[in-house]
Amino acid sequence: MNVLTMTGAEAADGPVSAPEATPVGFALFDAGLRLIAWNGPYFEIHQIPEAFAHSGRPFEDFVRFRCAQEQLKIGETERRTNGALADVKSAQPHRWQYSRDDGMAVHSLAVPLYGGGLVDVCAVRPPDADVEGFLEQHAAFCSRSDVLDALDCMADGLALFDTDDRLVFCNDSFREYHERVADRLLPGAKYANLLGEAFETGQYVAGEHDAESIYKLHKQVLKGSLQTFEIALGDGRWLHCSETKTADGNTISIRSDITELKRRESELTKLSDALRMQNLHFDTALNNMVQGLCLFDSEQRLIVCNQRYLDMYGFSAEVVKPGIKLREIMEYSISLGNYRSDDAARALASRPQQASQVEQSMLEQWLRDGRVIAVLHQPMDGGGSVATYEDITERKRAEQRLREHAADLERRNRELQDFAYVASHDLQEPLRKIEAFGDRLQTRYAGDLDESGQLYIERMQSAAGRMRTLIDDLLSYSRVSTREEPVEQCDLNRIAADVVSDLEIAIGENDAQIKIGNLPTVAGTPTHMRQLLQNLISNALKFSREGVQPEVSITGQYISEADPDNPGAERDLCEITVADNGIGFEEKYAQQIFGIFQRLHGRSAYEGTGIGLATCRKIIERHRGTIEAHGVPGEGATFQIRLPVSQPNNGGDDDVVE
Repeated sequence: MNVLTMTGAEAADGPVSAPEATPVGFALFDAGLRLIAWNGPYFEIHQIPEAFAHSGRPFEDFVRFRCAQEQLKIGETERRTNGALADVKSAQPHRWQYSRDDGMAVHSLAVPLYGGGLVDVCAVRPPDADVEGFLEQHAAFCSRSDVLDALDCMADGLALFDTDDRLVFCNDSFREYHERVADRLLPGAKYANLLGEAFETGQYVAGEHDAESIYKLHKQVLKGSLQTFEIALGDGRWLHCSETKTADGNTISIRSDITELKRRESELTKLSDALRMQNLHFDTALNNMVQGLCLFDSEQRLIVCNQRYLDMYGFSAEVVKPGIKLREIMEYSISLGNYRSDDAARALASRPQQASQVEQSMLEQWLRDGRVIAVLHQPMDGGGSVATYEDITERKRAEQRLREHAADLERRNRELQDFAYVASHDLQEPLRKIEAFGDRLQTRYAGDLDESGQLYIERMQSAAGRMRTLIDDLLSYSRVSTREEPVEQCDLNRIAADVVSDLEIAIGENDAQIKIGNLPTVAGTPTHMRQLLQNLISNALKFSREGVQPEVSITGQYISEADPDNPGAERDLCEITVADNGIGFEEKYAQQIFGIFQRLHGRSAYEGTGIGLATCRKIIERHRGTIEAHGVPGEGATFQIRLPVSQPNNGGDDDVVE
């Protein structure tokens, strides 16, 4: 048990009030029988001088003082002293009675405490008064060591201040909470002084309360009101302080450690602030969405919706609020005139039916004012659903305009292709006449013409030849789109061999080497595949370097790449590479060379119409493939072609030729 000590100087400040206002004096001694606490009447009754009273004085000294009061001889003093000590050490109460100089009888009862210590009570009564029962009653009160031990075992700190606001008692926990002023927690210490020193030493940290504000609260306690407050300790802990006035005018101060509670409170505050910010962000995000959004429970009752949803249908927030059923919302929407009469029943049936589905779905709502709303239903785990509402009116209009524009472009393109075909076909008749009459002039009248006339005929014939080549190329280019031919398996090895055979004369004239690797088989149009390889090989022969033997290699392989029409899947392709060692070109012209009538060189340097590579690209695009060109000036050019292994039938269905 914690003992309370008191110096002689502090005793001079005044006596300590008893826990209960009585005419009885008491003194408390520790297990070593040393004085630790007392009240004023104890010294007044025994007429003990103040200088004699100080904490730590042995109980034996008080016994000898009484013997001196009775003027006992030395031997009797020793006997009486030893007897008193023997009684209390053997846990026996010791009674004492003597007469003071004023004739009043002093009755004393020393009662050992369980677990060590001693309480000595005394009272003054006339010599014939019976005070035994009186003293026993008060001794029992003062010797309740179990109560004192229990107070010391409390987790809460407890202190008792008397009516003069002086400390009477405090337990171990109270002392631990005030370790920086522990040496001042002595009986008789003033509340105000202890409070001031607690702030000065940093035991208390000024925050919401300082010494002055706490003392004001304490003054209210002295007037009879309960006061509570919280204070921070210098070591980071927090105390909840409760002060109340007892029936006899004393003050009980209780200190409870609420550090963990404050920590949790701080965490909850932070969590609350975080949740508040999240809710704020959620509300902000929710109400700034371009789509309307609703959350429904498993019974199709509205949980939450955003402002965009209300504005989209012209709903009142007083009507469409949490708890309303989806069907009631639809009926309300119909009452507002959002639907035509023939669409109302369909909307009323389709939307709740959609909400009951367990799979994602989407439907379109056509409103009376011409708007189109796309409703996306997304079921949630455990029931309920999320619905988003997007105004797709402009998208629908754009799609319609796009369809109309595509149809118009298709019509115009068909007309243009038809015109190119017809024009190039019809131009052949006058061209044949020009060539025929030119031949007659050259045959019959060449001798009658001078050198200039003969030159004119040659230039006319040359121009007619170029015109025929151009017309043939235009016909070939237009046939790629206008001629419908069946898709079949094309053995590129056989087609390449046929092309080389057709170009045998040109290959021989250029002394060229054509190397053909093991080429794949692809699904396509044979005539187009033949024209593709012929154009590329002819192009390589045409743009060979002077003085360098032309070399053309054709290789192929199967590869796989991501399918653009089916995300996450792959498609099989045939990769065909045609490379030469000709004049090459700069990379910046890699796209330009595929344009119709596009030439990188003058006609005087290299013949051609600029349609050959354009035809190649058109063939590749028609077969859903790609073609790329790479060149290095003075080193050669490479054309890389990628074609799907399979193609849809040109009959319009999705069957794939295998």
